[in-house]
Amino acid sequence: DVCSSDLTGDSAVFRLNAPTASTTLRIFNIPCICKVTDGSGDLLYRADNNDTPDDTSDDIYIPAIYGMIKDAFAAVNSGALYTKSGSGAGSTYTPFSSTSYQIQMLCDYEVPTSDVVEAVAGHTLVFTTASTNASDGYSFRSTRPSGTSGEATYMPSGDNRALLTRATGNTKAFITIEGNTSTTTTFTMSDLVIVGHNAALDPGIKGGALDADHTTVTIDHCDIKHFSADDGGAVYTSGDSLTITDSKFESCESKNYTSNNGGGAVQSMALNVRVEDSQFISCTAMDQGGGLYQKLDSSDYE
Repeated sequence: DVCSSDLTGDSAVFRLNAPTASTTLRIFNIPCICKVTDGSGDLLYRADNNDTPDDTSDDIYIPAIYGMIKDAFAAVNSGALYTKSGSGAGSTYTPFSSTSYQIQMLCDYEVPTSDVVEAVAGHTLVFTTASTNASDGYSFRSTRPSGTSGEATYMPSGDNRALLTRATGNTKAFITIEGNTSTTTTFTMSDLVIVGHNAALDPGIKGGALDADHTTVTIDHCDIKHFSADDGGAVYTSGDSLTITDSKFESCESKNYTSNNGGGAVQSMALNVRVEDSQFISCTAMDQGGGLYQKLDSSDYE
């Protein structure tokens, strides 16, 4: 269980004590962008079927580490993850049956145009930054430059939250959650700094950083900056509730000129909205709510 980012030069040394002549050593080169854990933060595993999907006898289980955020969300959507018990040759892997997951960032990340995240209904999901000293060995390591210019300007010294920046050319909402009225969907975004660079999104996009339909949303200890969209420059939600705590929205804009729309940083159709110890700085809307707009229109709310 070694991240590829840890293997540099002569330090990448492997030793195999082969019990039989037919033993095979397989080395996985997995970019360590994020990991998937259970709701308590214990690492989950995924099966590598060795190119023979119908034969599970040769499956090898590897940590649920992914090189793109969308792939981690897709793994959660599919439910094809496992818990591990035991160690070494005696390890056993059991299908994970809970609907509670965490996706934890392992490094700072410039989100490419191809990394568009979609989540399905029915999960309790936390999107956050991994600990700097995780017991499973997959810890957060900052890769942003130090100093007083560029990306360093977004983060105070010693801040151990992952920095996610949108690459030029992204035209979709970063995270889209397609909840529904028949299942309960809960999404928490915590301990992250997300910078949108005011990318020009496709017409009709709601929530440049997060578009969550029929979802109970919590945003805690996050900085969300430089996003724009038609409605809810950074965040758009509908569902039972929206809670924002210890967070900051900066330089976000709603560009919808239609009346009765807006929310420079946040537009929510949630019945219950609570904001505590949070800031809205230089956020604007063409119509309603430069910072936050709670829209309760019976013709729109389902």
